[in-house]
Amino acid sequence: MKYLASVGCSMGAFVTLIEILIAYISKKKVNNLQNTLFVAITVFCLLSCLAEFSYAYCISVRETLPLSTVLFFCRSYIFFSLFCMYFTICYIVAYRTADLEEKKRKKIRIVLFSIFFVIYSVCFFIASNSRIELYDDFLYQFSGPTINIISAICYGIFIVFIFVLFIKNKELSKNQLLPLLYAVIVVVCVFGTQIFGYDFNYLTYLLTFLLAAIFFTTENQDFKLLGELEESKKIADNENVAQSKFLEKISHEVRSPLNNILGLSDILLTEPEFNFENIKADALNIQKSSAYLLNLTNHIADISQIESGKEKVEEAEYALADIIDSIYDNVNKKLLKDDVSFSINVDENLPKSYYGDAEKIKKIILNVLFNAFNYSSNGKVSLDINEIERTDKEIKLEFLVFNTGHLMKEEDFDRGIQDFFENNSNSLNISDNIIALMVAKSLVLMLDGEMKFANEKGKGTRYFITLKQLIIDPTSIGKVTNSLDIIDMYKKEQSNIKDSSLEVNL
Repeated sequence: MKYLASVGCSMGAFVTLIEILIAYISKKKVNNLQNTLFVAITVFCLLSCLAEFSYAYCISVRETLPLSTVLFFCRSYIFFSLFCMYFTICYIVAYRTADLEEKKRKKIRIVLFSIFFVIYSVCFFIASNSRIELYDDFLYQFSGPTINIISAICYGIFIVFIFVLFIKNKELSKNQLLPLLYAVIVVVCVFGTQIFGYDFNYLTYLLTFLLAAIFFTTENQDFKLLGELEESKKIADNENVAQSKFLEKISHEVRSPLNNILGLSDILLTEPEFNFENIKADALNIQKSSAYLLNLTNHIADISQIESGKEKVEEAEYALADIIDSIYDNVNKKLLKDDVSFSINVDENLPKSYYGDAEKIKKIILNVLFNAFNYSSNGKVSLDINEIERTDKEIKLEFLVFNTGHLMKEEDFDRGIQDFFENNSNSLNISDNIIALMVAKSLVLMLDGEMKFANEKGKGTRYFITLKQLIIDPTSIGKVTNSLDIIDMYKKEQSNIKDSSLEVNL
């Protein structure tokens, strides 16, 4: 009977803990660190109950057992109880830091977890090596002066952290706070008696009582899943509103060039007398509107790919010379203007070939060049490719784009893709140039690179793109011929061919 009186509360606690553990494991959960810690608390609490059953039995028959066996189970109980409190503190820290930025959250958790692990480990070491006094007068118990002091310190830290759970906690509703508050008050009152006495038999019961309160409040998976459902619904509603606004805005941007194309086409079809100069001017306007529409569509497609997560890094071996040739070709066909010169300057000591995503690198540079040419009515645009640093296997490349006459505004450069969707005006109010920069910046981030700009008053703007690439062939690329004269000649020849073709057709 004395044995049952000694462990009666813990038996009830043991059954309750098993029920909580089964219910918790079988529920669908929001996976996070708190889940793991809650399971750890429950397991250590169960082990505390088993240790209590064991030490109480050993004390009841201590005349027939070696003293070392009895003390082993007493110290096991101290260990499991202290670390049950330790994991509860870790749970509270994890719970209260869940909304912090990942880097900051990780740092705070590591520091606090380590500090309290050391504190509780030292306390266990001192308590387990201190004198233990066994009692069997009323209940089968154990105590000791040092153990009581250590217990008081651990309980004090534990109770302080329990109260931390309540301080400025906006996530808990009043209905959730009441059971927790009631549990804490009971725990504090009974822990107070533990500090000044030697009756340890209520400890596991109280920890179970507190654990049950946490199970139905902060660790209630129904509340969490409902909260996630509400948050998902809110996000979906916001996305629907954003999509509606986007369609409204983009229709304005698409409508203008389409109206130009249709209007000019109607003029060409209905004009009674053909005038070569007028037809050429109309054809050029149609070409400009079509090019604008194509660029806009391409940029929107890029944004859609990036936002949906479908844009993936696809790495392969490539030659730097191939990227340069492709850039020259694209500049000639789509960007080059009569009053704007263009040059590419490549460091002769750069390696010939690399391993990386050549298509994305090319798209980044062309988008920045697109922005540079559109902002330059005269002057020059240049691309410099240089080495910042290098190891045997890796190189950090810098792609420097320079354009004259225009100074980039910081607020325009800092705009992200979300600005493209969240602008509240009827028009996008974001030029095609800025959209190209948005895409370029997003792709640079995908490649773990960096992009920034610097204005030179009276001269223009420099865009700095830095990317790390693996080296495949370290052989120097050598002198890269500046193809500007060839491009200019090619452009004039193409213009003459177009004019002749148009005359023949007419």
